Amino acid sequence: MAEGGSASILATFEPEDDRAVIDETPEQGLERTLREAKARGDAVKRDLLAAPEMLSTAAMAEWLGMSSEGVRLKRKRHQVLGVDFAKRGIRYPEWQVLENRQLLPTLPRLFSILGEDSWAVYRFLLQSHPELGGCRALDALKRGRGDDVLAVASNVTVGAFA
Repeated sequence: MAEGGSASILATFEPEDDRAVIDETPEQGLERTLREAKARGDAVKRDLLAAPEMLSTAAMAEWLGMSSEGVRLKRKRHQVLGVDFAKRGIRYPEWQVLENRQLLPTLPRLFSILGEDSWAVYRFLLQSHPELGGCRALDALKRGRGDDVLAVASNVTVGAFA
């Protein structure tokens, strides 16, 4: 296989101690794999929440010109997107604030379609979707394509191919 092929990529995912993998039961292997996947997911979330565009409640309140309590109420009503992670608290992506301090108008409807999980809404907004011409749902919303974005969200929840 040519250098840089898939064999070298797969090698990076091999466990450090082959003996431990050989001696483990299938159940133990599954548990280890799930633990490792969760740890990778937690690391990604930590990095995302530490990014400069992720605002604290106080910073979001200042950005919107309202109180922190007002931001918390908007989050509860799904009018503003806030994602949380254990001890880091809630962070608000600044990209959801449009011109004139307006928020993404379709957020409440996206939550009603995609569910209560703010991370699911976050991922959906930042993913590219073929039905939107390959653009991210967030970019489509900012271009006034709210109905198209809501249709894609509906397709995602019913298991349609996206």
